[in-house]
Amino acid sequence: MLQLGDLKLILLDMLDKRLADVRASQAGTYFEPQLQEQLDHIHRLPAALIGGAPLADQLDETDTRHDGHARVLYFITEAYLQWPDADPALRAVAERVRQHFIPNLGDLNAAYATEAERAIERRPLLDTLKQDLQQFPLAGGKTLLDVATAYLDAGKALSDLLSQRADVPQGNRKAAAALRSATVGVLNRFRSELRTEIRRRPGLATGDLEQRVFGYMDTLAAMRAQAAASAKTTSDGKPPETKPPGGKPPETKPPSKPAETKAAQAQPENKAAQAQPGEAAPGETPPANDKPPTA
Repeated sequence: MLQLGDLKLILLDMLDKRLADVRASQAGTYFEPQLQEQLDHIHRLPAALIGGAPLADQLDETDTRHDGHARVLYFITEAYLQWPDADPALRAVAERVRQHFIPNLGDLNAAYATEAERAIERRPLLDTLKQDLQQFPLAGGKTLLDVATAYLDAGKALSDLLSQRADVPQGNRKAAAALRSATVGVLNRFRSELRTEIRRRPGLATGDLEQRVFGYMDTLAAMRAQAAASAKTTSDGKPPETKPPGGKPPETKPPSKPAETKAAQAQPENKAAQAQPGEAAPGETPPANDKPPTA
């Protein structure tokens, strides 16, 4: 399903790069003001509402940093736990760090809110385990203390972003969903009328005018469909096995996440975003409602 961010790109493309092709037909001339109007409405939305759930990209980026630092903590301590000649006292320190900060990699499958809560709870450990963390040096003069600090900072940032998401008024979200539906409707009606006009005026079919006008929209719609299909396949099967630098695979991650998963949090609010009655999905030919004047 095309999101508002996709529709914004499509309209920008149509009204700039493809504008000459849009104006090559009576349908395009008629619908151009409507396309511009929809783009203006999208521009006036809060940035957090364009592209799915509010702040989805920022949450994903922050979570990537959070999980990356966590894996460094896990695998550095794992190296010492697996090293046959490691000093027993140092191995005990590694075990202590592991158990307090990242007991297993499966923790990284938790919902954003859970990861944020754990980060806040573990913040005092930076003081109590400071000397332990400083016993593991890293390239560049840093130690695991720096990594643990960045790990918990990223967890706290997740909490801040979730709080900001809650600040987006519910009314704005509903308006954004209605705007997405209306914009899809305008594009589909334009396409339907363009096809009718091409049948009536065979000269317009030269060079595949429909493809020139709607090619970018079709490309983005196909990418969205492929991503949705891939996500479904992944959720139905086992996740691919990953191996740490030492060779042994980490604990197998559960195939599904808790009820409130990261994927669920990054999805748009679907109820309000459904197409209105009579509106066709992108790529389908809807019934023509708003016909342009004919030659």
